[in-house]
Amino acid sequence: MAIMNGMQAGLLLAGLALTLPAGAQNFPVKPISILHASTSGSGPDTFLRMANARMGETLGQPVNVEARPGGGGTVSAVAVKQAAPDGYTLLFNHSGNMVMDPVLGAMPFDPVKDFRAIALGYYTLAILFVPGSSPAKTVAEFVALARSNPQGLFFGTASTSSDLIVAMIAHATGTKLLSVPYKGQPQILTDLASARLDFAISTLQPTSRALIDAGKLRVLAVAWPKRLESFPNYPTMIEQGVPVPRSLTWFGLFAPAGTPDGVVRTLHREFNAAFSRPEVRDMLAKDGSAALTLTDTPEEFGRIVRNDLAAIDKLIKDTGFKLKP
Repeated sequence: MAIMNGMQAGLLLAGLALTLPAGAQNFPVKPISILHASTSGSGPDTFLRMANARMGETLGQPVNVEARPGGGGTVSAVAVKQAAPDGYTLLFNHSGNMVMDPVLGAMPFDPVKDFRAIALGYYTLAILFVPGSSPAKTVAEFVALARSNPQGLFFGTASTSSDLIVAMIAHATGTKLLSVPYKGQPQILTDLASARLDFAISTLQPTSRALIDAGKLRVLAVAWPKRLESFPNYPTMIEQGVPVPRSLTWFGLFAPAGTPDGVVRTLHREFNAAFSRPEVRDMLAKDGSAALTLTDTPEEFGRIVRNDLAAIDKLIKDTGFKLKP
Protein backbone atom coordinates (compact mmCIF):
# COMPACT_ATOMS: atom_id res chain seq x y z
CA MET A 1 0.00 0.00 0.00
CA ALA A 2 1.42 3.41 -0.97
CA ILE A 3 1.91 5.92 1.83
CA MET A 4 0.65 9.48 1.20
CA ASN A 5 3.05 12.35 1.72
CA GLY A 6 2.00 15.40 3.73
CA MET A 7 0.78 17.38 0.71
CA GLN A 8 -1.36 14.49 -0.57
CA ALA A 9 -2.89 13.94 2.87
CA GLY A 10 -3.64 17.63 3.20
CA LEU A 11 -5.38 17.70 -0.19
CA LEU A 12 -7.43 14.65 0.74
CA LEU A 13 -8.57 16.20 4.01
CA ALA A 14 -9.40 19.43 2.25
CA GLY A 15 -11.47 17.52 -0.26
CA LEU A 16 -13.34 15.72 2.50
CA ALA A 17 -14.04 19.01 4.23
CA LEU A 18 -15.57 20.42 1.04
CA THR A 19 -18.03 17.52 0.95
CA LEU A 20 -19.41 18.34 4.43
CA PRO A 21 -22.51 20.55 4.60
CA ALA A 22 -22.01 24.15 5.63
CA GLY A 23 -22.11 24.32 9.41
CA ALA A 24 -20.88 20.74 9.79
CA GLN A 25 -17.26 21.55 8.98
CA ASN A 26 -16.70 23.59 12.16
CA PHE A 27 -19.18 21.79 14.41
CA PRO A 28 -19.58 22.61 17.24
CA VAL A 29 -19.23 26.36 17.64
CA LYS A 30 -21.54 26.72 20.67
CA PRO A 31 -22.80 24.62 23.61
CA ILE A 32 -24.80 21.44 22.97
CA SER A 33 -27.89 20.48 24.98
CA ILE A 34 -28.97 16.88 25.55
CA LEU A 35 -32.54 16.52 26.79
CA HIS A 36 -33.91 13.39 28.43
CA ALA A 37 -37.23 12.34 29.97
CA SER A 38 -35.87 10.80 33.17
CA THR A 39 -35.70 12.62 36.49
CA SER A 40 -32.54 14.25 37.83
CA GLY A 41 -30.41 11.73 39.71
CA SER A 42 -31.93 8.72 37.93
CA GLY A 43 -29.74 6.09 36.26
CA PRO A 44 -29.96 7.55 32.73
CA ASP A 45 -29.31 11.06 34.09
CA THR A 46 -26.28 9.88 36.08
CA PHE A 47 -24.74 7.86 33.23
CA LEU A 48 -25.24 10.71 30.79
CA ARG A 49 -23.73 13.33 33.10
CA MET A 50 -20.68 11.14 33.65
CA ALA A 51 -20.18 10.88 29.89
CA ASN A 52 -21.01 14.43 28.83
CA ALA A 53 -17.91 15.97 30.43
CA ARG A 54 -15.71 13.86 28.14
CA MET A 55 -17.73 14.93 25.11
CA GLY A 56 -17.32 18.56 26.10
CA GLU A 57 -13.55 18.18 26.47
CA THR A 58 -13.00 16.70 23.03
CA LEU A 59 -15.60 18.79 21.21
CA GLY A 60 -14.31 22.01 22.73
CA GLN A 61 -17.78 23.16 23.77
CA PRO A 62 -19.90 22.51 26.88
CA VAL A 63 -22.36 19.61 26.60
CA ASN A 64 -25.25 20.32 28.95
CA VAL A 65 -27.62 17.62 30.22
CA GLU A 66 -31.20 18.71 30.89
CA ALA A 67 -33.77 16.49 32.61
CA ARG A 68 -37.12 17.34 31.07
CA PRO A 69 -39.65 14.70 32.17
CA GLY A 70 -43.37 14.92 31.52
CA GLY A 71 -46.04 13.73 29.17
CA GLY A 72 -44.92 10.13 29.42
CA GLY A 73 -41.62 11.10 27.80
CA THR A 74 -43.15 13.15 25.01
CA VAL A 75 -42.20 16.60 26.35
CA SER A 76 -38.47 16.18 25.72
CA ALA A 77 -39.00 14.27 22.46
CA VAL A 78 -41.28 16.93 20.98
CA ALA A 79 -38.88 19.70 22.06
CA VAL A 80 -36.04 18.03 20.15
CA LYS A 81 -38.26 17.19 17.17
CA GLN A 82 -39.07 20.90 16.86
CA ALA A 83 -35.46 22.08 17.37
CA ALA A 84 -33.21 23.26 14.55
CA PRO A 85 -31.54 20.28 12.83
CA ASP A 86 -28.02 21.49 13.54
CA GLY A 87 -26.80 19.08 16.24
CA TYR A 88 -27.06 21.52 19.13
CA THR A 89 -30.27 20.12 20.65
CA LEU A 90 -30.25 16.35 21.13
CA LEU A 91 -32.44 13.71 22.75
CA PHE A 92 -31.29 10.85 24.98
CA ASN A 93 -34.30 8.57 25.02
CA HIS A 94 -35.33 4.98 25.57
CA SER A 95 -37.14 2.40 23.49
CA GLY A 96 -40.28 2.72 25.59
CA ASN A 97 -40.86 6.15 24.04
CA MET A 98 -39.18 5.56 20.69
CA VAL A 99 -40.45 2.05 19.87
CA MET A 100 -43.10 0.65 22.23
CA ASP A 101 -45.35 3.70 22.63
CA PRO A 102 -45.49 4.51 18.89
CA VAL A 103 -46.55 0.92 18.15
CA LEU A 104 -49.09 0.74 20.98
CA GLY A 105 -50.75 4.11 20.37
CA ALA A 106 -50.66 7.50 18.71
CA MET A 107 -47.66 9.68 19.59
CA PRO A 108 -46.93 13.33 18.71
CA PHE A 109 -43.84 12.24 16.77
CA ASP A 110 -42.63 9.57 14.37
CA PRO A 111 -39.45 7.90 15.70
CA VAL A 112 -38.08 7.31 12.19
CA LYS A 113 -39.30 10.35 10.20
CA ASP A 114 -38.81 13.00 12.91
CA PHE A 115 -35.39 11.93 14.25
CA ARG A 116 -31.95 10.80 13.18
CA ALA A 117 -30.55 7.95 15.23
CA ILE A 118 -27.01 8.80 16.37
CA ALA A 119 -25.75 6.16 18.82
CA LEU A 120 -26.94 3.37 21.08
CA GLY A 121 -25.65 3.60 24.64
CA TYR A 122 -26.85 0.65 26.67
CA TYR A 123 -29.65 -1.80 27.35
CA THR A 124 -31.29 -2.10 30.74
CA LEU A 125 -31.21 -5.72 31.85
CA ALA A 126 -34.37 -7.81 32.13
CA ILE A 127 -33.96 -10.42 34.88
CA LEU A 128 -36.48 -13.08 35.88
CA PHE A 129 -36.83 -13.12 39.68
CA VAL A 130 -38.85 -15.44 41.89
CA PRO A 131 -39.27 -15.44 45.69
CA GLY A 132 -36.56 -17.23 47.62
CA SER A 133 -39.26 -19.61 48.83
CA SER A 134 -40.37 -20.54 45.30
CA PRO A 135 -39.96 -24.21 44.34
CA ALA A 136 -38.67 -23.06 40.93
CA LYS A 137 -34.88 -23.01 40.75
CA THR A 138 -34.61 -23.03 36.94
CA VAL A 139 -36.67 -21.64 34.07
CA ALA A 140 -37.85 -25.19 33.24
CA GLU A 141 -39.14 -25.60 36.79
CA PHE A 142 -40.76 -22.15 36.59
CA VAL A 143 -42.57 -23.14 33.37
CA ALA A 144 -43.68 -26.45 34.92
CA LEU A 145 -44.98 -24.54 37.95
CA ALA A 146 -46.97 -22.20 35.72
CA ARG A 147 -48.44 -25.05 33.70
CA SER A 148 -49.51 -26.89 36.87
CA ASN A 149 -51.28 -23.82 38.25
CA PRO A 150 -54.80 -23.45 36.73
CA GLN A 151 -55.19 -19.76 37.56
CA GLY A 152 -51.69 -18.95 36.29
CA LEU A 153 -48.82 -17.10 37.94
CA PHE A 154 -48.94 -13.46 38.99
CA PHE A 155 -46.20 -10.91 38.38
CA GLY A 156 -45.75 -7.30 39.37
CA THR A 157 -45.21 -4.73 36.65
CA ALA A 158 -44.49 -1.02 36.50
CA SER A 159 -43.52 -0.74 32.82
CA THR A 160 -44.69 -1.72 29.36
CA SER A 161 -41.32 -3.33 28.65
CA SER A 162 -41.80 -5.78 31.54
CA ASP A 163 -45.29 -6.59 30.27
CA LEU A 164 -43.94 -7.29 26.79
CA ILE A 165 -41.11 -9.50 28.07
CA VAL A 166 -43.65 -11.56 30.03
CA ALA A 167 -45.89 -11.72 26.93
CA MET A 168 -42.92 -13.18 25.05
CA ILE A 169 -42.32 -15.78 27.78
CA ALA A 170 -45.99 -16.73 27.98
CA HIS A 171 -46.27 -17.03 24.19
CA ALA A 172 -43.12 -19.16 23.93
CA THR A 173 -44.02 -21.49 26.80
CA GLY A 174 -47.80 -21.68 26.52
CA THR A 175 -48.29 -20.49 30.08
CA LYS A 176 -50.78 -18.15 31.75
CA LEU A 177 -48.97 -15.21 33.34
CA LEU A 178 -51.06 -12.41 34.87
CA SER A 179 -49.94 -8.85 35.59
CA VAL A 180 -50.49 -6.86 38.76
CA PRO A 181 -49.80 -3.13 38.19
CA TYR A 182 -47.49 -1.21 40.53
CA LYS A 183 -46.18 2.35 40.61
CA GLY A 184 -42.53 1.34 40.91
CA GLN A 185 -39.99 -1.48 41.14
CA PRO A 186 -39.10 -1.22 44.87
CA GLN A 187 -42.61 -2.21 46.00
CA ILE A 188 -42.70 -5.02 43.43
CA LEU A 189 -39.49 -6.47 44.80
CA THR A 190 -40.68 -6.11 48.40
CA ASP A 191 -43.93 -7.94 47.66
CA LEU A 192 -42.09 -10.57 45.62
CA ALA A 193 -39.71 -11.23 48.51
CA SER A 194 -42.76 -11.78 50.73
CA ALA A 195 -44.21 -14.21 48.13
CA ARG A 196 -47.24 -12.00 47.50
CA LEU A 197 -46.25 -12.32 43.82
CA ASP A 198 -45.03 -15.37 41.92
CA PHE A 199 -42.33 -13.66 39.86
CA ALA A 200 -41.16 -10.36 38.39
CA ILE A 201 -39.04 -8.98 35.57
CA SER A 202 -36.69 -6.36 36.98
CA THR A 203 -33.10 -5.14 36.99
CA LEU A 204 -30.30 -5.95 39.40
CA GLN A 205 -30.33 -2.90 41.67
CA PRO A 206 -29.37 -2.27 45.31
CA THR A 207 -32.81 -3.37 46.56
CA SER A 208 -32.77 -6.64 44.63
CA ARG A 209 -29.12 -7.34 45.52
CA ALA A 210 -29.87 -7.03 49.25
CA LEU A 211 -32.89 -9.33 48.94
CA ILE A 212 -30.86 -11.89 46.97
CA ASP A 213 -28.11 -11.84 49.61
CA ALA A 214 -30.77 -12.36 52.30
CA GLY A 215 -32.16 -15.37 50.44
CA LYS A 216 -35.52 -13.67 49.84
CA LEU A 217 -35.14 -13.40 46.05
CA ARG A 218 -33.73 -15.81 43.47
CA VAL A 219 -32.49 -15.03 39.96
CA LEU A 220 -33.64 -17.61 37.41
CA ALA A 221 -32.41 -16.03 34.18
CA VAL A 222 -31.23 -12.93 32.35
CA ALA A 223 -32.65 -11.88 28.98
CA TRP A 224 -29.36 -11.47 27.13
CA PRO A 225 -27.68 -13.26 24.18
CA LYS A 226 -24.91 -14.69 26.38
CA ARG A 227 -23.89 -14.72 30.03
CA LEU A 228 -22.68 -11.36 31.26
CA GLU A 229 -19.05 -11.13 32.36
CA SER A 230 -20.10 -9.21 35.46
CA PHE A 231 -22.64 -11.91 36.45
CA PRO A 232 -21.31 -15.19 35.03
CA ASN A 233 -23.40 -17.34 37.39
CA TYR A 234 -26.70 -16.05 36.03
CA PRO A 235 -27.87 -18.18 33.07
CA THR A 236 -29.67 -16.66 30.10
CA MET A 237 -33.23 -17.39 29.09
CA ILE A 238 -32.01 -18.65 25.73
CA GLU A 239 -29.73 -21.29 27.21
CA GLN A 240 -32.69 -22.50 29.27
CA GLY A 241 -34.89 -22.92 26.21
CA VAL A 242 -36.95 -19.71 26.26
CA PRO A 243 -36.34 -17.54 23.14
CA VAL A 244 -36.10 -14.13 24.83
CA PRO A 245 -32.71 -12.94 23.56
CA ARG A 246 -32.43 -9.58 25.29
CA SER A 247 -34.17 -6.80 27.11
CA LEU A 248 -36.52 -4.64 25.08
CA THR A 249 -35.32 -1.41 26.72
CA TRP A 250 -32.36 0.56 25.43
CA PHE A 251 -31.18 4.16 25.73
CA GLY A 252 -29.66 6.06 22.84
CA LEU A 253 -28.93 9.47 21.34
CA PHE A 254 -31.07 11.15 18.67
CA ALA A 255 -31.04 14.40 16.70
CA PRO A 256 -33.84 16.14 14.80
CA ALA A 257 -34.47 14.86 11.27
CA GLY A 258 -32.39 16.74 8.72
CA THR A 259 -29.28 17.02 10.90
CA PRO A 260 -26.25 16.90 8.54
CA ASP A 261 -24.34 13.63 8.14
CA GLY A 262 -21.05 15.19 9.23
CA VAL A 263 -22.59 16.43 12.48
CA VAL A 264 -24.23 13.06 13.17
CA ARG A 265 -20.97 11.18 12.63
CA THR A 266 -19.04 13.57 14.87
CA LEU A 267 -21.62 13.12 17.64
CA HIS A 268 -21.62 9.33 17.19
CA ARG A 269 -17.83 9.19 17.52
CA GLU A 270 -17.74 11.40 20.61
CA PHE A 271 -20.70 9.67 22.28
CA ASN A 272 -19.01 6.27 21.86
CA ALA A 273 -15.72 7.61 23.20
CA ALA A 274 -17.47 9.12 26.22
CA PHE A 275 -19.38 5.95 27.11
CA SER A 276 -16.21 3.90 26.61
CA ARG A 277 -14.46 5.71 29.45
CA PRO A 278 -13.44 3.25 32.20
CA GLU A 279 -15.43 5.03 34.90
CA VAL A 280 -18.63 4.89 32.82
CA ARG A 281 -18.06 1.25 31.88
CA ASP A 282 -17.33 0.36 35.51
CA MET A 283 -20.42 2.13 36.78
CA LEU A 284 -22.64 0.36 34.25
CA ALA A 285 -21.12 -3.01 35.12
CA LYS A 286 -21.29 -2.51 38.88
CA ASP A 287 -24.76 -1.01 38.77
CA GLY A 288 -26.10 -4.26 37.36
CA SER A 289 -29.08 -2.59 35.74
CA ALA A 290 -27.54 -1.98 32.34
CA ALA A 291 -25.23 -3.45 29.72
CA LEU A 292 -23.10 -1.17 27.56
CA THR A 293 -23.89 -1.76 23.88
CA LEU A 294 -22.25 0.72 21.52
CA THR A 295 -22.92 0.80 17.77
CA ASP A 296 -20.29 1.03 15.03
CA THR A 297 -22.23 3.55 12.95
CA PRO A 298 -25.32 5.77 13.23
CA GLU A 299 -26.90 3.61 10.52
CA GLU A 300 -26.57 0.53 12.74
CA PHE A 301 -28.53 2.22 15.51
CA GLY A 302 -31.12 3.35 12.96
CA ARG A 303 -31.59 -0.27 11.89
CA ILE A 304 -32.06 -1.32 15.52
CA VAL A 305 -34.85 1.25 15.90
CA ARG A 306 -36.61 0.13 12.72
CA ASN A 307 -36.16 -3.58 13.48
CA ASP A 308 -37.51 -3.15 17.02
CA LEU A 309 -40.55 -1.28 15.72
CA ALA A 310 -41.29 -4.24 13.42
CA ALA A 311 -40.55 -6.83 16.13
CA ILE A 312 -42.80 -5.15 18.73
CA ASP A 313 -45.58 -4.84 16.17
CA LYS A 314 -45.31 -8.56 15.37
CA LEU A 315 -45.17 -9.51 19.07
CA ILE A 316 -48.35 -7.56 19.77
CA LYS A 317 -50.14 -9.21 16.86
CA ASP A 318 -48.91 -12.69 17.84
CA THR A 319 -49.82 -12.39 21.51
CA GLY A 320 -52.85 -10.10 21.38
CA PHE A 321 -51.07 -7.86 23.87
CA LYS A 322 -53.03 -4.82 25.04
CA LEU A 323 -52.11 -2.05 27.43
CA LYS A 324 -53.98 -2.18 30.72
CA PRO A 325 -56.54 0.66 31.06
